Amino acid sequence: MEVMIITLIVVVAVFIVLAATVVASSGIYLPKKYYDAWKPEYHKQFSDARLQVIAHGLLAANAHNMQAWKIVLDDSDKNGFWLYINTDRLTPQVDPYSRQITVSQGTFLEYVTVASEKLGYQADIALFPKGEFDDKGSIESIKNKPVAKVTLKPVTPAANSIYSMMFLTDTVRVAYQPDKLPADLVSQMESLSSVKIVVYQDDASFDFPCGHH
Repeated sequence: MEVMIITLIVVVAVFIVLAATVVASSGIYLPKKYYDAWKPEYHKQFSDARLQVIAHGLLAANAHNMQAWKIVLDDSDKNGFWLYINTDRLTPQVDPYSRQITVSQGTFLEYVTVASEKLGYQADIALFPKGEFDDKGSIESIKNKPVAKVTLKPVTPAANSIYSMMFLTDTVRVAYQPDKLPADLVSQMESLSSVKIVVYQDDASFDFPCGHH
């Protein structure tokens, strides 16, 4: 009986050690470096101005979170780079004509524009410099045609109220709290847009034009 108990203890101990080894090797306890890109100082590690603004562009909201951007630095122009669609990251099941993924290139370019102003550059953007995609958004059409050519020109840095907002992550992984929002925050939210925004924090019936509740 004692031998069986000792054997069981050894087996359990070995199992615990193996489980701990697997968990540790998975990297679960390692720092989450993928959050580093959202740090306002992240771009400063690069000496190339193009890489600095590109680091900002990578934070842009994009269709289905695919980050389907492909950047090619222009070897003949130290201030220029090309933006392509990464065809390895297409989602034909939900975006068969690649329209959503193409719109995502626009959000990238907007982030680049805002960052350029802040860092002291003007981003001159030439859209579809080698021709537009076909109506079907086929891989053959978009693979070798850049969405844009971006050229940076030094200018006086300019403040932009949008800049600081680029570092806000789009996903918030925390539990919702049952507490009501403060009145001043509600007022601030309701005044953000020309479109009417109403914040409901109590149980209520909503009357819609279609008559549904």
